[in-house]
Amino acid sequence: MVVVGNKMRTTGATQMNMESSRSHGILTIRVTQTTKSGALVTTRRSLMNLVDLAGSERADKTGATGTRLTEGSNINKSLSALGLVINLLAEGKDKHIPYRDSMLTWILKDTLGGNSMTTMLATVSPASNNYEETMGTLRYAECAKKIKNKAVVNESNNSEVIANLQKEIQELKDKLQRAAPGTKEKEDLADEVAMSETVQHNLGMSISERKAETKTLMVEREKNIEDLRAKLDEQDGELSQLRLVNRAKDKKIQDLLARLTSLADSDNSAEAIREEIAKLEIETSAPSTASAPLKAKKSADIDTTDDRSEKARPAAIPSLQKKIDHAAHPEDNEEEDINIDDVDPEVADEDDMDLDDIDLDDLEGDVELDEDDIDLDDLEADPEDEAAEPLKKEVEVTKPSQEAVMIKDDDIRRDEEPAQTPQTQQQQQLQAAAGPAVMPPSTNVPSIRMKSHDLPNNRFLQEAFRVVKIDEEALISSRKERVWSIDFFNKKFANLDLTGYESFSQPAANLYRVEKHPHNSQRLTLYFFEAAHPYDLQFTSTERRQRFFELAMLLRRNSVMWCPSLIPTNETDANVAVVGTSIERPNGKVLRVKGEVSFSVARMPYEVIDLWYGCMSLMNKPLPRSATVLSSFMPKAVHEVYIVGLTDVPSSYMGTTEISDYFVNFLGPSLFFVLTSTASAPAVTKKDVNNVFVVICRRSFIVRMSHLEATDINSVRKEGTTASDVSAVGCSLRINEATIGCVLINSANKGGAVDASARAAAVRGIMSNFPFGDTSIDIGVRFDYFIVSGAMGFGGDFSSEDMLLKQIKAGNVMSDMVEESAPSTITSRHNPMRIFYSVRPRSCRMDPRSYSSTRALECGNVTANFDVFCQRAFLSTFGAKTLATKIIFGNFLLGGQRIPHVNNPELQITADWLDAAPVSFKLKASDESTYFATGKEIPVLNPVVHSSDFLRLQHLDFTLYGVLPTAKDKKKIIIASGSLSLKNVASLGAIVEFTVPLYYRGCNVGTLQSDILHVFSESQTADLECAGVVGSERNTHVVACVETQTINPQGNWVPTSAGADLACDWSAVDDLSRPTRKEDFKLPDEHTWKWLTAWRHDYTKADAEGWGYGLVAQNAVEVKRKKEHKYRRRRWLRVMQGPGPIEVHRYLQEQNDRAVAEASAKQ
Repeated sequence: MVVVGNKMRTTGATQMNMESSRSHGILTIRVTQTTKSGALVTTRRSLMNLVDLAGSERADKTGATGTRLTEGSNINKSLSALGLVINLLAEGKDKHIPYRDSMLTWILKDTLGGNSMTTMLATVSPASNNYEETMGTLRYAECAKKIKNKAVVNESNNSEVIANLQKEIQELKDKLQRAAPGTKEKEDLADEVAMSETVQHNLGMSISERKAETKTLMVEREKNIEDLRAKLDEQDGELSQLRLVNRAKDKKIQDLLARLTSLADSDNSAEAIREEIAKLEIETSAPSTASAPLKAKKSADIDTTDDRSEKARPAAIPSLQKKIDHAAHPEDNEEEDINIDDVDPEVADEDDMDLDDIDLDDLEGDVELDEDDIDLDDLEADPEDEAAEPLKKEVEVTKPSQEAVMIKDDDIRRDEEPAQTPQTQQQQQLQAAAGPAVMPPSTNVPSIRMKSHDLPNNRFLQEAFRVVKIDEEALISSRKERVWSIDFFNKKFANLDLTGYESFSQPAANLYRVEKHPHNSQRLTLYFFEAAHPYDLQFTSTERRQRFFELAMLLRRNSVMWCPSLIPTNETDANVAVVGTSIERPNGKVLRVKGEVSFSVARMPYEVIDLWYGCMSLMNKPLPRSATVLSSFMPKAVHEVYIVGLTDVPSSYMGTTEISDYFVNFLGPSLFFVLTSTASAPAVTKKDVNNVFVVICRRSFIVRMSHLEATDINSVRKEGTTASDVSAVGCSLRINEATIGCVLINSANKGGAVDASARAAAVRGIMSNFPFGDTSIDIGVRFDYFIVSGAMGFGGDFSSEDMLLKQIKAGNVMSDMVEESAPSTITSRHNPMRIFYSVRPRSCRMDPRSYSSTRALECGNVTANFDVFCQRAFLSTFGAKTLATKIIFGNFLLGGQRIPHVNNPELQITADWLDAAPVSFKLKASDESTYFATGKEIPVLNPVVHSSDFLRLQHLDFTLYGVLPTAKDKKKIIIASGSLSLKNVASLGAIVEFTVPLYYRGCNVGTLQSDILHVFSESQTADLECAGVVGSERNTHVVACVETQTINPQGNWVPTSAGADLACDWSAVDDLSRPTRKEDFKLPDEHTWKWLTAWRHDYTKADAEGWGYGLVAQNAVEVKRKKEHKYRRRRWLRVMQGPGPIEVHRYLQEQNDRAVAEASAKQ
């Protein structure tokens, strides 16, 4: 056993030892002796630890670097903790012994200070150059020798245990009598008494009694198993009976449908028959609502568990976490680590992908979408190469012809709702007329109270942002320099001029939408209730915009943001209350504040949304009159978001609110609100618009919804189709940070031969015309979740001749979109309505729960219910501090048979969390349809949020631009787009290859190949410029120290001293009391690293020498000197350059690990 254990230990060569132990070794032997005398059972226990400690070492003697240096640091850390424990035990005083400071001391807790006898063997070296190590080891052993333990035999018997239990039970019963009735304390005490009495009873039993009890339990177990079998058989019978009942109901529905065909449209009995069909379908589908959700065919499981090693994990904030845990659980004294990686959306209680709206007027002039520039018709694959799988045989169903009328209030049955008084009805009517009254969701989460000076980056509780206020409609000046401030304690946004005069303010409670500009990474738009117009602001940098965005989202009503580091241990959500005490300003001053601010945060990155999607064709007839019939199509008040699509809508509904009023009155205006309806827009009164989208959500859910757009697209005509053959309506919305796009296509098959290729061209053409989201990205990858539905009119639906499936498999339309298995209610219809969907791979997830159609409606219809995982906005401002990172790409290769040859090819990379996005660079052509880029031509991407938990749930969008040789205007157009999820490729310090499919008009046209490297990097670009680095130098790192001086009585500036001035003359940047001189900085490896610059100090316009002045050394930051100033300090910088990004990454990681270890040692 010892040999096997030694083989598992890590050893390595250093300058002091060729086989140096890089870890401690512990062999634990447990011995138990049990003797029985009648009912008396006596047990003796012994525990023996054989410990081989790795020796302490000095890095300058061992010459250790890299991994060996980290191992030595960890060894020294654990030995220091062991030495501290031994010293405190040797003192013999009643002090807290920090066994938890190290895994080693925790394992040896009983060996060192418990009921034990311990022998220590100290090994020393006779060499004179190891004198200090020898003396240190001897002092270590001498101190251990002073520990005094009184060891006794670990012997116990069940009689003693029973006596102790009797005493404990009596004490618990006394407490139980004193406890207040009905309280949780009384219930807990009763449970403890019952458990203790059970243990006492078991201990007092003899062997024969235990055997008898075991036999009795086995008999009871067999009986329970038989009972379960009987229940299962009974349930099987019930299921069989239920199947028979459903078959009978289905046959009755078929009979009723047959009766409908013989009735005239004006026959009043048709409506009663439809209600009967609706009731039967509702009864038939009721049991299925409790069944397990369907498994999505292409919905990838989301596993956000980080597979990085502990070395790559950013530094946490131990002191803050202690305060958070203490605030949430004051009764707990022990500390537990927060697992920030437990974010599997499958276990999320409630749960960043930014694709914002785009105003067509904001499109850049050099980019234009021209529908006729690229024609996929010449590049289509042959759909006959991949035949669709045959499905169920098509069943002919005759169409009913009874005309329906609008639902009236008296027609809607009220038995499904609670009784309402006239007063409550009046309140509901007033509430519905008042608009979107935001109702807070019901939550039950722990609350945390903390003081503002304990919150990281607390300066942002009151922060001013310098911006340019943009007003495109202004007559005089459309751009004005302003200062926008955020005040958490006063809960407001204020607009100030550059002199500090406040011209107006907006209460935070009125903020309902925060929108990032899709094409400018420094612009952001705020929307307030009761404001005359939105406020379009441009910030000084992308990082400042990100800060403002997070703060604004945090102040929004009922907003819940994703911030794992602020969540207490063992909790998933928290309400954080920050009490104003003081906040630290960037100039070192402390600002006193009063008040209190509250916000909500969550550990899980996702909120699961219940989305219902349905569409139907009205066939130019009125909406269904019966509420029962409508209930079979649209379930009432059970979902959070409803998206309803209608085709062939009578012209009398267009330009009015009748359709939206119809659906919201059915769901309940007191609970639901219409967010948008294309039917009520004035522009839809034209005759050729007959498709409608209505989006409805719960009033408590309004704050989650934003960026809503909806529009109708005119008919598209292609060769082989009629003038009005294909039309569509679309909408897009954002729920939290997830974008959803929906397109409803009305493509009727009016008889005759169907040209599938021409119809596919018309469908993809009309889809690409929707101006939703970021139009610099193809419609196929523009949204996190994309739904396309409608009657496509291809022919052969759900059979071996299904032309739509053939066209999808051939890549001619809606590439990579999937459809759930359709029930017979859908497959049996002629030219049925269908629903297809797609999600971003790996970083998004949408689980379909149902896919059905109702036969109670004479018109074609289809519905689907989805669980949509919507990512929350991430809060990095008040979260754990992380090292800066960057993303580096290798060579790019783009190609595909469907990608045409273009001039001036260019690749654009877009993400709203990238600095200076979008990032573009030139490509070179290797042949007619292949493009590439290499080396320094490819820019480095710099995120403004560096948390690895955040980044691995993001994506990068790629767009290929170019000028077609045949184009007359020579303008760049979109050639293809693709999206890369960072889930499995953004692994810190590792190069990962990836392939991204490229799309044009929703069709797969090629691929993009490259490799990606995510590494720690130098974060301060301004420091590089200040240190004298010019150009595009890479793999750099800035080192810095601070020079501090004080003025003596003679009026001369002299170096400070740590004792008198609490600041060293040369110190670290973050700690003026820690001495750090220029010569202390060494290159990690003089053979591969080099210095790029000499030492240079900061400089300002006011003082070329770079000094800052102040009354105390810590606040010496004022650029202009005053008479009362007693101290001055300046920063010195120097830049080193590594051989490559991975080497710089490892160096920064080691520096961070060392800083974390030092901080832990201080605490």
